[in-house]
Amino acid sequence: MFSDKHNVNILTSLLVRHGLRSAVLCPGSRNAPLVHNLVQAGLRTFAVTDERSAGFFALGRALDEGPVALCVTSGTALLNLLPAVAEAFYQHVPLVVISADRPLAWIDQQDGQTLPQAGALAPFVLRSVSLPESSDPEGRWFCNRLVNEALLAMHTRGSGPVHVNVPISEPLYSFPVDALPDERVVAHAVGTDLAHEDFEEFFRRFSAARRPMVVLGQNRFSLDLSILRRHAVVLSEALSLAPGLRHAEPVLCRREADAGRFDSQMQPDFLLFAGGTLVSKRLKAFLRLSGCDQYLLSPSGEVCDTFQHLSVVIQTDPSTFLRRLSERLSASSPPSPDRQTFIDAWQRADSTASQCIGQIALPFSSASVVREFSRRLSAFATPPRLVYGNSSAVRLASLFAPSGVFCNRGVNGIEGSLSTAVGLAADRRPTCCILGDLSFFYDQNALWNEHVADNLRILLLNNGGGAIFSKFEGLKGSPARERFVMGRHHTSARGICLQSGVEYLQASDDPSLSVALDAFLRPSSRPMLLEVHTDAEGDWEALDRCCRVLSGA
Repeated sequence: MFSDKHNVNILTSLLVRHGLRSAVLCPGSRNAPLVHNLVQAGLRTFAVTDERSAGFFALGRALDEGPVALCVTSGTALLNLLPAVAEAFYQHVPLVVISADRPLAWIDQQDGQTLPQAGALAPFVLRSVSLPESSDPEGRWFCNRLVNEALLAMHTRGSGPVHVNVPISEPLYSFPVDALPDERVVAHAVGTDLAHEDFEEFFRRFSAARRPMVVLGQNRFSLDLSILRRHAVVLSEALSLAPGLRHAEPVLCRREADAGRFDSQMQPDFLLFAGGTLVSKRLKAFLRLSGCDQYLLSPSGEVCDTFQHLSVVIQTDPSTFLRRLSERLSASSPPSPDRQTFIDAWQRADSTASQCIGQIALPFSSASVVREFSRRLSAFATPPRLVYGNSSAVRLASLFAPSGVFCNRGVNGIEGSLSTAVGLAADRRPTCCILGDLSFFYDQNALWNEHVADNLRILLLNNGGGAIFSKFEGLKGSPARERFVMGRHHTSARGICLQSGVEYLQASDDPSLSVALDAFLRPSSRPMLLEVHTDAEGDWEALDRCCRVLSGA
């Protein structure tokens, strides 16, 4: 029988499934559920009372047999392990330090045996995590992910110790659970070598899949994807900068059903994710529903469980891996009938969505402006690099941008988009920045820069505030909405352009936009800004209309 603490059981299950065989246990009350579970799980256990000695004892065991768990109670017990942990760190010896802890609410509240334990062993551990006590599905997923992250980190950078902190609320001594949960194990592989057994295992599973899918996140994929697309569905976003691919968002809108699900024939049974940020909430929700095995290509080897079903992290350069996968596929058999049906279904949906997105009747709005601008990009003698701002702007790129775009999507801030575009344009290649008004005015000093080049174009979508907040029904009755949430204003970029030597254009309806775009797309001896005035409520309604029409609503 095992503890009734979910985080304790998840940790115990994953220790066993990751192959640990021994545990060094120090006495205490707060760690009693952990000690009980480790004994019940069948690990070889060693009782050592003095934590200072127990740490070095565990080091000796790990030198002999590989990773060993080391469990202590709350309070100063953990700090007594620091000398041994530091020694393990510099010897690259794998240890799993497990510390029981009091609930977070009682830390530094003069409660017994409490001190801030999370991160207390830094910088002498390769990973430090503190497990949530929550038992809801998201809390259990988070706990599973954190334990997998820690146990995988133990074998990075030449191996070393990791720290798992486990808050445990009273009562402590209840052991009614019959069996440990069957927890998902995330594996780690190195996949750059075609002859490597990890690649062979991946290729075997990929070949056996009836509905394989490859998703490309924010990255530069400088490779020919045509072979891969003959053997799998390949989805990308504007951020992936992948040649020859249309973006997934119109297709996902098209296939969306009332319950947020998609036709069963569209669901993958195998997913390869070339990691990087994704903008589309629809895409993330769709892949979280799929429940299939998911492989992540990660240059760092870090666990990033975006779709909550991660099976294997393959530490590799994504473009290199995909190129070698394509080479292998070029010599393989044609797709099976089931796989071809899956690929054809997505291609039909993509074709239908692409036709539909260009035909939707839109009122004058940021959506119609970006669509018209995207249509006219071919007027540039050299296609410009596109830098989109965050929030509404990058969502419009997901629907309308004809090619990959740059966006500061690492943490999704509104600051710095214009400065990034100015930096890109400094190499004299045509560059266009499309951003909203709050992003522009926040970063207006980007134009106070001697390196602003005449090849820079700025398409400013000015709707007088943060239009994306118009969609939240719950905010509409709040007196704080206009001024404090949406940041309503009546500012124009005209004066900023005048003081910065930037040619200024403006538009406020379809006829004036057409005239302004003609000038905007022509060569000029100065950088140029086109400010388009729209309405925040109308902008959100137009974007919502696009999604409703695509979904058939």
